[in-house]
Amino acid sequence: MYKIHADGVLIYDSTLEDYKIGKGEVTLEQDKSGSFVFSLYPDHFYYDRFVPLKTVITVRKDNRIIFRGRILNAVTDYWNNKVITCEGELGFLQDSIVRPYVYSGELDVLFHQYINIHNTQVDDFKQFKVGTVTVVDPNGYVARSNTAYESTLDNMTTRLLEDATGGHLYITHGDDGTEEIPTLHYLADFTGTASQTIEFGSNLRDYTKTVAAEEVATAIIPLGATVDDGNGDTEDPKLTIAYVNGGVDYVHSPQGVEMYGWIFKTVEWDDVHDPNLLKSKAEAYLETIVNPPLTIELTALDLHLLDRSIDSFKVCEYVRVISKPHGVNTSMLCTKQTLDLLKPENDTIILGQTYASFTRASNKVFSAMANKMSNQITTINKTINSLSVKVVESDDTNLKPGIYQVYGEVDSLSINLVPVDNDLANEYCFEFIPSASFTGLTISPEIKWVNASQFIAGKVHQVSIVRGVGVIFSA
Repeated sequence: MYKIHADGVLIYDSTLEDYKIGKGEVTLEQDKSGSFVFSLYPDHFYYDRFVPLKTVITVRKDNRIIFRGRILNAVTDYWNNKVITCEGELGFLQDSIVRPYVYSGELDVLFHQYINIHNTQVDDFKQFKVGTVTVVDPNGYVARSNTAYESTLDNMTTRLLEDATGGHLYITHGDDGTEEIPTLHYLADFTGTASQTIEFGSNLRDYTKTVAAEEVATAIIPLGATVDDGNGDTEDPKLTIAYVNGGVDYVHSPQGVEMYGWIFKTVEWDDVHDPNLLKSKAEAYLETIVNPPLTIELTALDLHLLDRSIDSFKVCEYVRVISKPHGVNTSMLCTKQTLDLLKPENDTIILGQTYASFTRASNKVFSAMANKMSNQITTINKTINSLSVKVVESDDTNLKPGIYQVYGEVDSLSINLVPVDNDLANEYCFEFIPSASFTGLTISPEIKWVNASQFIAGKVHQVSIVRGVGVIFSA
């Protein structure tokens, strides 16, 4: 089932008596290097041949590479057993330096440049192929700079993942998982779906729900590109929204202030030169942090251990979760996985999903289409932050505004929008999962859809409708 190679030499095979290890555990995690810890007995033929930082360790499961990395340290215990700790391939990006630069252009070109800079500085075994880039910026370009000499990984983390563009770094080894040279992708979201389901009473082992308020803010001071004031100052001022916002340089959420009080946060968009666009970005971003996220984590048994015909769970893959006692019926992302090579029954996966009002989720779509949408959508974005959405799981298809309706898996869905007489930009929002035999969504023909959607069986589809304008996307 499992095999371990060191620089191409087989050192462990679960089916061969002469190739044994004392222990072996692989840990894989979203957006992290991952690790592999294993131990060797003193009489193992490869005991003294490991070279820290140089020896490449590869772990295969059914011939597919599940871990590839290098040795960080080796510790010898009282019985002379050697315990070896390895880090995954993403750590190779720490070995190259990106010199100070100023960049303005397309996002995918910047990603390519980071990889090319890395590949020119490191050994062949630490190089990457450039993969798919699905992250987009609403401006069509980005502006990034760095005056420090930092690693490629640090630049990717701070200038891509932690910037407004977001996204994930994801490594593959060819279509079948057997290629030695890794391919690095920059993805807006993951698209893989597990073939098995986690169900209460079957393979669900643990359930935790967390509400975290550490990152909540109720007011944003947005700062844009540097403005040359012509005075020859050492530090020119940043663009603000005061000119287009009645002299006030911040946006706030009235509901958030009422609930949590005034909590300010400064956010910079160095590539934005238009104060109106800067304000729009700030309003959209505020919706993502004004409410504390609700995160659900699960631990489950991999049914592949009981039935080899069932595909194993994989990290960064969506898994369907059904638990009536917890009110859960949705697809969740596998964010962490541990694999015990000697005791597979100890394998675990952790799934996490953050729930928020769909007002916040739809703002991401609105922001990405900012240069293409009409003034009507802009008006919706300005009024949408006055809404409060309550999550309800029900079969009632008479949909009222201010409620986030969760329908679960359906063969078809017909929605009736219940009118409300008030002056608010009332939002109707709901989610559903099309079954394999899904026939379609029926709703008022007067709705103008911002985007077309192809319904995908087993995927969570979320819908938001405000003042006759609708958005659909699949999670």
